[in-house]
Amino acid sequence: MRRFLMLVGVAVVAAAMYVAASSASRVSIGPTAKQFAALKKQVKVLTHENKVVIGVLSACMQGAVPINQFGDPTGSLSGTDQGYVYAKGGTGPVLGVTSYTTGLDVTSPSDTHALWITGSTGNTKCRTALVGVHLAAAKAGIKLQPLRLPSNFAVHQH
Repeated sequence: MRRFLMLVGVAVVAAAMYVAASSASRVSIGPTAKQFAALKKQVKVLTHENKVVIGVLSACMQGAVPINQFGDPTGSLSGTDQGYVYAKGGTGPVLGVTSYTTGLDVTSPSDTHALWITGSTGNTKCRTALVGVHLAAAKAGIKLQPLRLPSNFAVHQH
C-alpha cells in the first residue's frame, strides 16, 4: 500500500509540474514596440485601401440594372425562330427578314440568370476612380482580367 501511495504522489507531482510548465499557463506580455509599430502601419495602409474601395463603389455604383440575353434565332429552344433584327447600313426597317440574332435587354430583378450592370451616368469621378484602380493594380503587378460572361450569354459576331 505504501508503494502505491508513493506512486500516486509521484504522479500528482509530475502532473502539477507538467501543468505549470505548459504554454497555456504562461502569461502573455503582448506585442513588442516593434511589433506594435508594424501593426499600426499595416492598419493605416488597410484603412487607406478601404477608403479607396468605398470611394470607387460610391462613385461607380449609383445605379444597377438587371439584363439578360434574349432571342432564339434558330428556334432550337422554343421551336420558333425569334430574336432581334441586326442590319448594317440602310435608312429604315428591314423587310423580309430571314434571320434573327440574340440581344441584351433589361429584365426583371427576379430573373435568376440576369447579369447586373452597375454604373453612374455622367459621373467623371467613376472614370477617374477606375483609372486609378487600374494604375494601382498595374503598379502592384496585378493584371486585371476582363469580365467573364455567364454561360447563358453568347458573344455576338456581326
